[in-house]
Amino acid sequence: MSINSLDALAEANKAAADTFLQMSTICLEGIERLVSLNLSTLRDAVEGGAAAAASLGEVRSAADIQAMQSGLTPLVDSTMAYSLSFQEIAAKTQQDLTALISAQLSTQLGAQFSQMNFKPGTSAAWNEALELFSRSAQQMVASTSAKVAAANIKAVNPNVKATRKAA
Repeated sequence: MSINSLDALAEANKAAADTFLQMSTICLEGIERLVSLNLSTLRDAVEGGAAAAASLGEVRSAADIQAMQSGLTPLVDSTMAYSLSFQEIAAKTQQDLTALISAQLSTQLGAQFSQMNFKPGTSAAWNEALELFSRSAQQMVASTSAKVAAANIKAVNPNVKATRKAA
């Protein structure tokens, strides 16, 4: 092996390690946000459950039971807030990973193509293919967001028909 190829190999290994570290950081930040959300939600659920258990012990009539049922609205609201927060965290993490991978692919493949002496029109075709990949990833994120939003609407009020967004 020549010194040039050893240098190129070392550079490629360093770039791969840097990319791995960036991806790990993005994933760990997403996990950290999810754990924080779960702990907060668990704390609220335990407090709400304790309050519900206490008020259940005070039930003496059907009117008391009906009053307790009206107290379920905050539970539904917190469930919706949890679902939306979870979806936002997942979408943000996915968006960050997609941006990192797209940038890495663009950089690596762009460098490889520039070394291959292609005809002048090829870089435009490459840019078009990369743009198509980027649009597809964005459509997938939008579709997932729409489906989660529709599921959340359906979970809150099963009598409402969630409208499906046409892609």
